[in-house]
Amino acid sequence: MRSLVIFLVFSSFSIAGCTAGKSPSPVKSSASSKTACFKVEGMTCVTCSTTLKASVNKLEGILNVEASSDEGSAKVSYEPSLVDSKAIKGKINSVGYKATERICSEKKG
Repeated sequence: MRSLVIFLVFSSFSIAGCTAGKSPSPVKSSASSKTACFKVEGMTCVTCSTTLKASVNKLEGILNVEASSDEGSAKVSYEPSLVDSKAIKGKINSVGYKATERICSEKKG
């Protein structure tokens, strides 16, 4: 019985520790959200796209980030009252890639 109590106490600390220190929930999408698309030079692997996504997600107002090293592109949904495409481009460039904003196109197929 004592072992069970100790297990339960430590388990609750572990569960609480999993959520402690995490960022607050992302901004919820609104009717005013926008999407910016970028050609990204220098992304050569999956780790590159993961790095780009993590970096851009640190900006306040980011709703979603998609990045593809295969396509050399990034698509970012954001809340324009909190961040703009120029700041997103700057963040991408700050981690070593070269971003060029482009018109977003829908994939077919």
